[in-house]
Amino acid sequence: MINLFLGCFTAVVPSIPFYLQQLAAPPSFMGLVVSAYSLGQIIGSACIAGWSNDKFDSKTLLTLTSMSGIVATLFYVIAANHWSVLFSRWLTGVSAGWEFTTELAFISSNTSAKERTVFLSSVTAVNLLGFIIGPALSTLLSMLNFEFMGLTINEYTGPGWLLVVLFVFDLILVRVFFSSSLSEEHSQLLVNGKNENQYGTIVDEESDRVESQVIREQRLPSLRVMGSLIFIQFSLMCCWSQLETIASLLAGDSFGWHIHECNVLFICGGAASLLAYVTFFFASKRIEDRFLIAYAIIACVAGLLLLITWSSPLPYLWRFVAGYLIVNMGFMTGRPVTFALYSKLIPEKNQGAYLGYMVAGGSAARTIGPFVAVFCYYHIGNGMNTLALFGSIATIMIMCLIVMFTLWLSLIPSVSVSVSVAGDKGKSSDGSVSFHHSEGLSMHVDKANGNVSKTSLA
Repeated sequence: MINLFLGCFTAVVPSIPFYLQQLAAPPSFMGLVVSAYSLGQIIGSACIAGWSNDKFDSKTLLTLTSMSGIVATLFYVIAANHWSVLFSRWLTGVSAGWEFTTELAFISSNTSAKERTVFLSSVTAVNLLGFIIGPALSTLLSMLNFEFMGLTINEYTGPGWLLVVLFVFDLILVRVFFSSSLSEEHSQLLVNGKNENQYGTIVDEESDRVESQVIREQRLPSLRVMGSLIFIQFSLMCCWSQLETIASLLAGDSFGWHIHECNVLFICGGAASLLAYVTFFFASKRIEDRFLIAYAIIACVAGLLLLITWSSPLPYLWRFVAGYLIVNMGFMTGRPVTFALYSKLIPEKNQGAYLGYMVAGGSAARTIGPFVAVFCYYHIGNGMNTLALFGSIATIMIMCLIVMFTLWLSLIPSVSVSVSVAGDKGKSSDGSVSFHHSEGLSMHVDKANGNVSKTSLA
């Protein structure tokens, strides 16, 4: 439910350009407002969350993020000028980045590598429901126009009031239902699950188990691997943030759309993303994360090419809608899988800090992306603005694909297996165990002294 509300943050996005117009903001101010949210996410995820996750429990942190979200959205609905909207979006970003990183750290600490992709994708699925429900409720609220106790509720402030209510519910849910600690039974299942390899457990069914030894080999991956995954996340977020920023403006100028039509577009984008998630959910059980990331990048490139204004038998309206939906599907597949793979490559003790770096990388993209989008849209003329905007990010996405292929063999999570040791049936007389792993690793466990010897078969 917390992530459902987090997804509903998009309720205000379709109406922000029109709200800023009512507050007499200059056209380029839209990019500053969207970037302020992302700058807040960087501070919330990399600075505040990275520091606080080691000092406080998750329930306390989620309580603080909900309270800061309430304050932030109140500034939005009572804004006297566009600078109040800017501050509101910045503080909302701090709350969102802090909350999301806290959730990621909690999930990573309380799931095995085998479970993590499914759990993180489930978080994304609930988030996607928010992407659908938020603009849908915003559409209903945009029909209202009245004052209550001096507070105005109309098509511009209605989405903001929706967020105020949702943050209050978020706070109640955290305080009443959320628990930072696991039950003893769940903890034991978690320990057992974390002793399994992501792609299956190696078990000797013939032996009588009298002793077990866990072999865990996981170190921090190279800076090149971590940096590449952060770059992929950065590029995906940059792609989506540019489209999020410019979609309402482009639709309004090209097709004469207003808040209602833009809300419908965002609802359809959320529905397409949910469809992509359902497909991904079943595919993730059989397909490795790196293949799913490659698919997501290719989908984003295809969608971006459709968004470029060029001569085509297909009317631009339909290409625009199709491109928007395809980019949403690619982004909502690539983002959680990139997080999941990155998390699997990071040792447990480093999860909080390094996941903060990943969130910060995405937030940096959402800070830079809107500025680029607004600049290209307003300052590059002669019908070249969509080519400059969507063509440049498509080129970056292709670079991501090339980077992935150069590191293809490094994008496999470390082996973590459980081995049973016994003194009979096919074992050596001293009870030692030898096996060969399918990824090209040979191990020998000596029961007498507990030594483990490894040999690479590659």
